[in-house]
Amino acid sequence: MADKLTFFRLFNQKAEEFCKDLVSTFPEVNEFKQLKSAMLLLKNLDEKKPREIFVRFLTPHFREKIVSRDETFFLNEVHNHIVDVDGVDVSNWEDIVNLLRSLWVGLSEDNQDVIWKYFQVLIAISDKCAV
Repeated sequence: MADKLTFFRLFNQKAEEFCKDLVSTFPEVNEFKQLKSAMLLLKNLDEKKPREIFVRFLTPHFREKIVSRDETFFLNEVHNHIVDVDGVDVSNWEDIVNLLRSLWVGLSEDNQDVIWKYFQVLIAISDKCAV
């Protein structure tokens, strides 16, 4: 079985992939480019920090909404419940969701499906980091 560090690295890889896909899908949204850079910087500072931040963002309520693909996660939820973790700004995940909120209704079903899958994969990998 793979060690925990392998899962942290896989989490980072998928989070980076997600950011890259957001940048390529929405090149006009400069905030996605900034989030991609912030994610890379954070990962370089501490390989475990991006997952730690994701877990703090992912309340049980949000987790259930993602797993069940409940669109109110993007349309109605307020995503500003944490500001920093150990002095590090953790608004990255909240920023991603808030930006997606403004785009969600105009997205194709295929793009919405890809976004759901990224979040679900990140949850699954994150769970492996905790074992």
